[in-house]
Amino acid sequence: MHWHANPNVHGTKSPIRIMDFLSPKLYPNNIAIAIEDSLLVKALKQHEAHSSKFSKPETSTWQQRVNNSFKSATLVIQEPKKAGQQVIFSDGIENDFYQTLVGLLPKLTVSQRIFEIEGVWVDQKTITLSFKPGGWINPRVVGCFPKLKNKDQLNRGRKGLLPNSEIVEHIVSIDDMEKLMNPMLNHSDPANKLILQESNVDFSLLNASLVKMPVFKEKQWILITTNFRAKFFDIMNTYYSGDTFLPTISAVIYNFKVLFAATYGNSTSFNIGNFESRFVAAPKVNFRYDSGIFILQYVSKYKGLELLGFSNDDLQALRQKFLFEIVTCKDNEIQLPLVTSFLQRHGLINIVTFNGSALQDSTQRNTSMGKKFLTDRAIFFFSC
Repeated sequence: MHWHANPNVHGTKSPIRIMDFLSPKLYPNNIAIAIEDSLLVKALKQHEAHSSKFSKPETSTWQQRVNNSFKSATLVIQEPKKAGQQVIFSDGIENDFYQTLVGLLPKLTVSQRIFEIEGVWVDQKTITLSFKPGGWINPRVVGCFPKLKNKDQLNRGRKGLLPNSEIVEHIVSIDDMEKLMNPMLNHSDPANKLILQESNVDFSLLNASLVKMPVFKEKQWILITTNFRAKFFDIMNTYYSGDTFLPTISAVIYNFKVLFAATYGNSTSFNIGNFESRFVAAPKVNFRYDSGIFILQYVSKYKGLELLGFSNDDLQALRQKFLFEIVTCKDNEIQLPLVTSFLQRHGLINIVTFNGSALQDSTQRNTSMGKKFLTDRAIFFFSC
């Protein structure tokens, strides 16, 4: 794979390269057909009926709700993976780490912060309970995931280490999502105008291919993705009953359009005001309390074309993998002794002289055939 230093965008300090928004090879225009507003509810009913072939849905009231704020909707049919076929597996270290934290729960008297990047943090008890079977994932835990993903991409972009094939994306923070969900959002408020600005995002969104917006309402998650290449707002729902989301979806998309246009003006590649909305078929959870796990997988794996199949059979493996990824990410500013000693026992840290952050890089652990020495932190990373 070819690696290169990405050219800066003219007039900005953004390290993220300019994307080709007009690539028909990657994003064909005919992957879905737009329909009229009057058929929005019918599209939603078809979407739910298609999904119900693979799991039993709750009673839905799609036909009772019409949201006139949608310019149009598109139904994208993709064949989900059939149930009973696990395709995602955790490795031994991820499983051991998960069991270690779960085993410590009864002994916790004071729960310390176990993850923090630039003020976004979660404590040990909250994140462990969130990833236990039957537990509702705390929004604070979901909020840590965008921070670590955005930070990693930005750091690699600044070093010129983004491969040509990588999709540049931004994940909106949970705090900013609360603002975007407000149907009465004041777009003139400086605090709200800041949401999509480069001073907040750290690079120009004109250079992004996707902006992912996790929406949390009534203990249920959906993902709205601004797909700049396909020129759509892609909507994925983790559960079957989602009619109460329609006003929120409308508010998020409307607020995003207004703030994006105010921030970046007219682009030569697209007009954000003309972006339409479509529902992308995605795997559904059997129980609503698992929707937070699936939303992390949506955020992690959706690249604007399709979402590869997985199912409820993969839930436990996903719990173990996400817990390990969040707590041991290399940009974590918290180094609890229980975490560093675990990584040392498993050969992931040989010499530790911490200077501010860094535990281990799970990508390096999974893909490298050798070891990497980070001179700025004096840490050896070994592949397993």
